Amino acid sequence: PEGRTSSVTSLAVLPDGRLVSGSVYWSLHLWNLKGAEPARFRLEGHGRRGITALAVLPDGRVVLGSEDGTVRLWDLSSGAEIGRLSGHSSGVTALAVLPDGRLASGSSDKTIRLWDLHCGRDICRLEIDAGVTCVAVLPNGRLVAGDERGLLHWLEVLL
Repeated sequence: PEGRTSSVTSLAVLPDGRLVSGSVYWSLHLWNLKGAEPARFRLEGHGRRGITALAVLPDGRVVLGSEDGTVRLWDLSSGAEIGRLSGHSSGVTALAVLPDGRLASGSSDKTIRLWDLHCGRDICRLEIDAGVTCVAVLPNGRLVAGDERGLLHWLEVLL
């Protein structure tokens, strides 16, 4: 669809079927796939840092990772930031939601963190040998992370 104003860095589908896209110029667009104009949000909480990762929770809240090293939760109905997770020392490059509601984040700081969103803190930190570029959750609940060297890391999450 038309309407984007900067490089699109992330996409996700909301539970109601709309598409949400994040961009390098800290904007979030919400797309009605039936042809309506996108609703545009400017998410000031990330400052002037690009959105580098995006995930949607089952309840429709959006989780954004940024070049600023934070993971932030947003309520799209109000456009308000409703949570902030800090711990990465470099940009957050990947997000994935586990079936039990926990969140995995990967970063160019060579770590993968597992977050409990109810208490807003990380409950596990894994280090790998290169920056994390992507994270996915397999049907059995295991995580797979890709790194800057082209390697995959298979991770068992037992918490």
